[in-house]
Amino acid sequence: MEKKFIILLFGILIILLISSSVSAQTSMEERIRLIEASQNLQRQMEEEKTYANHNSLAVFFTNYKINGNEVNPGLRLGVDVPVSGLSIMFEGIYYRAKSNGDAFIGVKFSPLEYQMLTPYIGAGVGVTGKANYQVFLGTDVSENFFIEAKYIDEELSSEDSNVAAVAGFQIKF
Repeated sequence: MEKKFIILLFGILIILLISSSVSAQTSMEERIRLIEASQNLQRQMEEEKTYANHNSLAVFFTNYKINGNEVNPGLRLGVDVPVSGLSIMFEGIYYRAKSNGDAFIGVKFSPLEYQMLTPYIGAGVGVTGKANYQVFLGTDVSENFFIEAKYIDEELSSEDSNVAAVAGFQIKF
């Protein structure tokens, strides 16, 4: 009887060792799957961070065509072209003194990965017939604020300089 008991205990011990080995193997495979899934998620988040949040809606103010101490407001929508550093820009400026404005469609090019004070350049074609084109050079001072120097070409301009300063607030989405 003692032999049977020892054999029974030995059998139970072997079964426990085998099951714990299988359990450990399953646990290890599950851990590897979780690590791989975590790495994939991290790569996706880095890609989204690199290319996301470049579309923007901006409100800006410029000293172009000012009369006295007032500033002229503008609105800009930027739609990002994926992975290229280019954005398609739709922009309008309202001239308060003349009660009219200009509208532009253009492109903005940022040659560097986004960081604070990353420079960009751009150009646009006038669509209202009042301005022929605009070119600008600017930088994002922070994620939500930008400054630019802008040249607007108008055929019938009587002003000495068509260069203007621009400061604005943007929301990226």
